[in-house]
Amino acid sequence: MLGVLGADGGARQDRIARMAALSPRSALAELTGAVKAPFLFNVQATFETTTQQQAEGDMDATILGADTWINDLAFDVQVPSAFAGNVFQSLYQFFYNKTSGIGVEIKILGSPRYDVAQAVTPLTSAADFIGQAWPCGWLLLRSNGVHMRFVPLVTLPNAPVTITATFRGWQYICSDIDSMGIDAVYARLTALGVNGDMIKEARSMRDSY
Repeated sequence: MLGVLGADGGARQDRIARMAALSPRSALAELTGAVKAPFLFNVQATFETTTQQQAEGDMDATILGADTWINDLAFDVQVPSAFAGNVFQSLYQFFYNKTSGIGVEIKILGSPRYDVAQAVTPLTSAADFIGQAWPCGWLLLRSNGVHMRFVPLVTLPNAPVTITATFRGWQYICSDIDSMGIDAVYARLTALGVNGDMIKEARSMRDSY
């Protein structure tokens, strides 16, 4: 039976099954036409002095209520004491954002746990990687967290320096699916017409992560 898969069921089954290997809830949400909505969250850290060697920040552990697909990562660097009260402060701030000389390490916590930037990487390079080269979204599961460690690659000229990393992505709006257990989600996918063998393969792939 095709269920809600429609006339192109074969191609869509394959697409949904591959999505189910990464995020079963997202696969079910896509299959049932759930609304997608933008979702943003920040990780922030501050260098209080020009001699501070690192600054660390973590995502709010409660913020991801659902699996989230990240399409872009942007960094904002604020140095309020530089050129304070001067007409050129905004110009300095603009160029300092581009050439701050600050690097970042990014670690994903929870399950699965992995490094995104294992070595210190300049902020501009890290942002460009996600925003321009990532093909179809970076999945953060609701069990994941984000830890970032910022390191000055050159001497900081002023302090304090506050870095805000903004993760820009989207989520499916489907609280009923978000509250379902994984077994129930896979059972629902099968009931809606997704090939049982594909679902078994998706489960096997997910269990191997």
